[in-house]
Amino acid sequence: MTSSTLHFNQSVFKKKFEQYIDSDRRIKGTVDKFATKVFTSAKTKLIQDFENSAITQELKQGPQGDNISQTLGGYGNLFAFLGFFDNQNPTEELENLLMNISMGKMATRKGNTVYYKVKTPDKSEVEDATRLNWGTNSSWAEGVESGDFAGDADLSHFIYTSWVNGRSKEGLQVQGQVRESEFEPKPYLSAILANFRERINGGKV
Repeated sequence: MTSSTLHFNQSVFKKKFEQYIDSDRRIKGTVDKFATKVFTSAKTKLIQDFENSAITQELKQGPQGDNISQTLGGYGNLFAFLGFFDNQNPTEELENLLMNISMGKMATRKGNTVYYKVKTPDKSEVEDATRLNWGTNSSWAEGVESGDFAGDADLSHFIYTSWVNGRSKEGLQVQGQVRESEFEPKPYLSAILANFRERINGGKV
């Protein structure tokens, strides 16, 4: 009996394997299931990140909440500072946007890499969902990260006090400077979405 060696040409084998992936529905189904599992896990953690954020929690406390985000140095709270109406839920529209994040079917495949299209909110959608009540185009979600509210909200002019004519009834902006404090920007939605994309791209469950 003689022996022989079996040789595999790696490039040919790879090409055949890719063709098999394209033609076999069972493999496609397995890939789809794994992709869905990764997406679902990442989205669940995204919503948790959003709900656990000090920014979200502080705004949900309403006009008499505590400044747990420390954006105002512990003085007053974001809800009153940003001038939301006292019965408003400012995070609701943003939360709905995040809940509507979706993943489409397998879009393309290049080599051994399979791509799925994940739709996340774009800049204009976030701005529309987080626009402030008063005469400005500012987005509060972007503002808490940059500290820029188009000059309409300034911590040095903010007084946290019950004021029956105010939107939140718990604060007002005055013309004269009343303190040296400045708004302290904090990571928020951009960081939450970046973590989401990292989990998706990393394929972690």
